[in-house]
Amino acid sequence: MTKRNSLRALGLSAAIIVGAGGSLAASPAFAAPEALPTAGAAFKKFQNDAFTAGAAGVGAAGQDVLLAVDVTADDAEEVLALAEDHSNVEVMKLNGPIQPAAQTDVVGGSGYRINEASLCSFAFSAWTPEGDEAALSAGHCGSVGDQVSRSLPSTDVEFTGDEKDKMPENKYTSTYMDDFGEFTFSQWGGKEDPYVEPPEEGQEPSEDFKTVTDIALIEKTNDKLKMKPEVTDWTTKSSDDLSASTQVITSVGKAAEGDAIKKSGRTTGLTEGTVKGHMVYALTDTVDSSKVRYATGFVASNTLRPGDSGGAWYNDKGEAIGISSGYVVGAESCAPNVTNCSEEDWSFVTDINHGLKQMPAGTEVRLHVDAPEVKNVTVAPGATVSGTTEANATAEVAKESKDKPEGFKAGPGKFSFTAPNAAGEYEYTFIARKGKFNVSEPTTIKVTVEGGTSPSPTPTDDPTSTPTDDPTSTPSPTTTDEPTATPTEDPSDDPAERALSIDPENIKATDFVKKDAVTIAASGCTPGTEANLEVKPRGSNVTGHTDTATVDEDGNVGFSVYGENADMPNAYIGDYDVTVSCDGGDDLTGTFTVTEAGGKDDDGKGGDDKKDDNKDLPRTGSEALRSLGAAAALIAGGAGLYVLARRRKN
Repeated sequence: MTKRNSLRALGLSAAIIVGAGGSLAASPAFAAPEALPTAGAAFKKFQNDAFTAGAAGVGAAGQDVLLAVDVTADDAEEVLALAEDHSNVEVMKLNGPIQPAAQTDVVGGSGYRINEASLCSFAFSAWTPEGDEAALSAGHCGSVGDQVSRSLPSTDVEFTGDEKDKMPENKYTSTYMDDFGEFTFSQWGGKEDPYVEPPEEGQEPSEDFKTVTDIALIEKTNDKLKMKPEVTDWTTKSSDDLSASTQVITSVGKAAEGDAIKKSGRTTGLTEGTVKGHMVYALTDTVDSSKVRYATGFVASNTLRPGDSGGAWYNDKGEAIGISSGYVVGAESCAPNVTNCSEEDWSFVTDINHGLKQMPAGTEVRLHVDAPEVKNVTVAPGATVSGTTEANATAEVAKESKDKPEGFKAGPGKFSFTAPNAAGEYEYTFIARKGKFNVSEPTTIKVTVEGGTSPSPTPTDDPTSTPTDDPTSTPSPTTTDEPTATPTEDPSDDPAERALSIDPENIKATDFVKKDAVTIAASGCTPGTEANLEVKPRGSNVTGHTDTATVDEDGNVGFSVYGENADMPNAYIGDYDVTVSCDGGDDLTGTFTVTEAGGKDDDGKGGDDKKDDNKDLPRTGSEALRSLGAAAALIAGGAGLYVLARRRKN
C-alpha cells in the first residue's frame, strides 16, 4: 500500500548565523583601528557585546572575526557599529533571521518523515552506546519519542531553483516508503536549558552555553533495513535506490575556512560550496518567535532549503563534517545604493565533533573500515611479520583466528607479530577497528616457518632420557627433589599470581589530564619478555593507544595513562577497555572510567534532563538523508591518550 501525503517542511526562523551568511562587506575603518583577536578575553568581550546588541552570530575565519547581522532587524545599525572599531571584523549581512532547514540499504542524505507531519534528512549512520544501529540528524527535527518513516526518493528533491529562489510551500510533498524508527535523543540549544542565553557583558559564558548544539539520534527499529556508512549524491533517485551512487564515509573531520564541502539532503539534493568560518549562531524558536536557541557550528555557501535539515555535510576524502541546521536566502537583486542587502545564500551547519560530545557517551558515527593488509609469507623462525591498516584504524587478532600470534603489537595504521620458532604452517586471522563498533571484514593469512626446530623431537627425547634414568637409579629421590626445587624457586621468582591492577578504576576528567593519572600493573608474566598494552575508548572522541614494555625479573610490568589535552578534560569522559598481553598465560583485561567533575551544574545527568526538555521541541521539515553509514573519527577536538611504559620496581 502506498500512502502519499502533502507535508509541510517546517522552517525554523533563526536569529543568529554561525559562520558565513548574507553578503560580506568589510567594516569601515576609523583612524588607526585595531585588529581584534579571534580568541581570548578581548574576543569574548566583543562576542558578548555583539549578542547583547542583537547580532545573529559571531565567529572567526582565519585572522578575521565574523559578525552576522540581520539587516532587517530594528537593532541592525547598533550591531553594525560594533565593527567600526576594528580593522579585521568582516560583516555578514543577512536578509532576515536564519531559518532552520527543517531500498533496504539506508544511506546519509536521504529523506524522512516525522510523525507523518513534517520532513527532514538523515545525516550519517551511527551506533548507539549499546551498539544498536541508528542515524544522526538535527535536534530541531524532532523530540524524543517521535516516530520516523522513510520517504520515497523519487518523490523527494523538490527544489529546482537557483540561489536566491525560495521554495514554494505547495512543493513539499512526500510519499511514504517504510518505517524506520524513533528519536531517542534530541538537543536543540543548551543541554540543561534549550533557551540558555549568551553571557552578559563582562561575564564568562556558562557551562550550559558551551554545550549549545542542534543534533539528534534516531534509533532504527526496522530490522529489514541495513545501515551503510555512505552518503548519497542523489543521481539515482529515480530508481528509489540512493545507495547505488554514494560517498563512503571513513572518518570524522573538521571544517576549516576555505575548504570545499558538499551537502546532501532531500529538498535540494547534492549541493557544493565553501566553508566561510566557524560561529555560534541563533535559530528562532518555532513555537515562540520571540525566543531563540543557539547552536555551535560553521557557515558555508551551499544552497539549503526547508526539508534539508539534518542532512549530511562531508568532503571528497570521506570525512563526516556537519549536520544541516539553518539557512538564509539571498535577495534576487540589490539596488546600487542599498547597503543592507545580500545576494548570497548562506547555510549554517552543526559541528559534528562538538555535537557528539553532547550526546550519550559512546555514541559513534558509523564508519567504513578496510580490512587489514598482510600477505602469506615464508619466514625464518622468530622473524617479524608486519601488516597495515588505515591510518585511523587499529588491527586486532580475530576471535576465530586458528593460531594466536606471539608478540602481537598494533597501533594506528600498522601491526606486527613474531613468527614461531618451530617449523610448520600457521594460520592467523585479523580484523581492523575504528572506535568500538566499526569493524572490518576479517583477513586470514598463512605463515610458513622454515628451518626451525621440530616440536615433536623435544618431547620425545626428554621423557625418554629423564624418566628412564631417574626412575631406574633413584626413583623416589628424583621425584621428591625435583618438584621441591622447581616449585620453590618459581614462586620465589614470580610470587604474584597472574593478575591486572588498574588504579583508580574511576577518575574525574579534571584529574585524568594530570600526569600518571591511571596506573596499570600486570603480574604473572614471563620475566625478560615484552608486554603489550592496549587502551581502547568505548566512545568516538578519544584516540586509543598501544605500547610495549619489558617485564622485570619478578614477572611484573607497569604503565601509566593520562589525557594529553588538559584544555579539554571533558573530551575524555567515558569508559576505556584495557588489555595487557604477555607471555605466561591468557591476556589480562580490565576497564576504567573517566567521569565528569561533578557539581550542581555538571553532574552527568544532562542527558536525561535534555530528553525531558526536548519533548516539547517543535518538529522541523529538514529532509532526512538516506545514506546513513557515515564513519566517526576516533579523535575529536585534539583529545588523545598518552601512555608511559614504566618498569615496575619492588
